Amino acid sequence: MQSLATLTENVDTRAEGVERKQERRGAQARDKRALGNHGNKSTPQGQSADQDFSVALWRLQRTMWGITSFKRLAGCHRWLAKNSGGAQLQWTPGKARWGGLQTSESVWASPVSALRISRVRADEVTAAVETWKEESAAHTVEFLTLTVRHSREQSLKSVWDSVSAGWRGITQGASWRGGARYEGDKNRFKIKHYCRSAEVTLGENGFHVHLHVLLFLEKSLAPAERDSLQSRLFDRWKNAIVRAGFKAPTSKNGVKLEEAVKNQDAESMGAYMAKGAIRSIGDEIARGHQKQARSKKSRTPFQLLDDIATARENKENYSFDLQLWHEWEKSSLGRRQMTWSRGAKKELGVLDLTDAESLALDDEKFQVDAYSVAIIAAENWNAPAPGAQTRLSDDVDTRKIIIDEVSTAKTPAQAQKKAEKILTYLEIPFISELTNLVVEKPEPAPVNKAQAREIFNAGASFEKQSVNKLNQRFLGILGRLGALFLVRFRKMLLKYLRD
Repeated sequence: MQSLATLTENVDTRAEGVERKQERRGAQARDKRALGNHGNKSTPQGQSADQDFSVALWRLQRTMWGITSFKRLAGCHRWLAKNSGGAQLQWTPGKARWGGLQTSESVWASPVSALRISRVRADEVTAAVETWKEESAAHTVEFLTLTVRHSREQSLKSVWDSVSAGWRGITQGASWRGGARYEGDKNRFKIKHYCRSAEVTLGENGFHVHLHVLLFLEKSLAPAERDSLQSRLFDRWKNAIVRAGFKAPTSKNGVKLEEAVKNQDAESMGAYMAKGAIRSIGDEIARGHQKQARSKKSRTPFQLLDDIATARENKENYSFDLQLWHEWEKSSLGRRQMTWSRGAKKELGVLDLTDAESLALDDEKFQVDAYSVAIIAAENWNAPAPGAQTRLSDDVDTRKIIIDEVSTAKTPAQAQKKAEKILTYLEIPFISELTNLVVEKPEPAPVNKAQAREIFNAGASFEKQSVNKLNQRFLGILGRLGALFLVRFRKMLLKYLRD
């Protein structure tokens, strides 16, 4: 482990660390690292792949804080959560992080939240694919890609809306579901479930929205059947896209169907489906010194964010990219990254979670055997550390130095001591504590069968009495209405006879 002095000296040099990374193995390995399954192999510069990725991730997060037009994004993993009492320095074996902070729950515009949500989503897809394959040897998974033609003049919102309309055109109708006199594709090709993931890139023709879909089939498709299904899907996709006001996609690029789980394992498929723009961060690290040569023909939103961070000297590019980012965060707001067919999650054993619930689940996974070892009060979290120009909440380098030091601890007590040591060294006021973050749920009291039966009978008796009272009141009301009707009818009859 590096000394405290060395850690402090590294604050200024870490900013250049992302630029000095070596090429790593394969796209699949980068996908897994991007979702948190990082290796511990060190680079020649002495930093692990985890450290490289973390530096890049938090640099992007800090850039997003400075340019976002949404308050909830500006405070994501930065400002203290309501009633948090301060920023918590949390430790679990092999890891540490800051707790008690606000989160935006945005899988699209917050790099840190995107990583945490994507980890949960990747686990969901992995578990679903494994469950499906284990249920029957006949079960297969097909991988479907859907794209649209668009131009730079068309907004991200209009392109995304057209893609959504195209998907509805595929799945909402008798051609998909079938009917009394028509066999739909679901039954014809034995499609039981689907999982759909949206991905967005930015190129010469503007924002490009496309869909990746896993189709869970109860049989294996022959090549002729696969071609037939692809053709049928393309026809509906093309017609829906044209109705949405866009040019008809080509058969070559509009729809592509291929067998999914063949040369890839379930974990790789889960990582690919959930990666979103997170994968691009790992790609950038792997490219190392080649980063400046990256083509702008195709960028992910987080690569756009990285370009904004490094292009301040070129005001024209900076202003244009900033405008694109604001369009991105506005148009992606409220969009769902991943959706499942009705009943798929339940049958495949996948939890039905929103993005907010996915973040909460990621918290729960972290908090297994986790402890809070120090608290930074609000007045100190929102102020610069002695000798620093940036307040601690915004100083991602100092925050990372503290996290790196505490994460090396082997026990909760050692984590507390390391926290005390590094915070004292950096002259940051703190409150030392050692609190287990796992809230133990009280055991339910043992059930007394006789007492339970007595309570049940009392409840049943009360319910019966209540029903009887309601019936009596209802009959009384009917009786009064009947009497009133007879009185009025008698008066009308007497009046008629007199006349």
